[in-house]
Amino acid sequence: MEQKIPKTGILVDEVMSRNVIKIRHDQTIDEAALLMKKQQVGSLIVIDEKDNPIGIITDRDIVVRVLAKKLDPSKTKVKDVMSKPLFTVNSKTDIGEIALKMRKYRVRRFGVIEKGKLIGIITDRNIFAITPEILELTSEKAKLLAEAEEMEESLAPPESSTGYCDECEEWSDNLKYVNGRYLCEDCRSREEFE
Repeated sequence: MEQKIPKTGILVDEVMSRNVIKIRHDQTIDEAALLMKKQQVGSLIVIDEKDNPIGIITDRDIVVRVLAKKLDPSKTKVKDVMSKPLFTVNSKTDIGEIALKMRKYRVRRFGVIEKGKLIGIITDRNIFAITPEILELTSEKAKLLAEAEEMEESLAPPESSTGYCDECEEWSDNLKYVNGRYLCEDCRSREEFE
């Protein structure tokens, strides 16, 4: 079943990281780990010789695909353990949509593309950082919807009233609003049988 995409009104380019740290695919895992430490990041965008993004390597990739398998980090190349392809998203995408894609594909990082160029990266942490703002917007929207419903109800005619029947024009203490008219008990029961 297709899940409805929640619209937040917040675009990827408003919360993404613009500082994209890259590493060439032919560099070693040692070099990748040192670069991650130096830049204080958990992932690097992997590029080819022409500076095209071809994948991503994360600290988890290093642990699971190199260290846990007892591979030599000084000899293992980034291209041999990187995650590929690099999932990408347009910079003008609503973060509600990207959050769903992250969950669907079990990916925590997406490259951000604008005019065919990689301009940033968006992570689950970027989205978590603005979650209070999203909750506030959602709460405000719920309040406005509740107020609109209350206003609509206050403008609706009352279900019962006292006055003259719209059908027989006789006085009644028990008029009910039926199909746009106030009817007495006798006219309501006649209308049910017709």
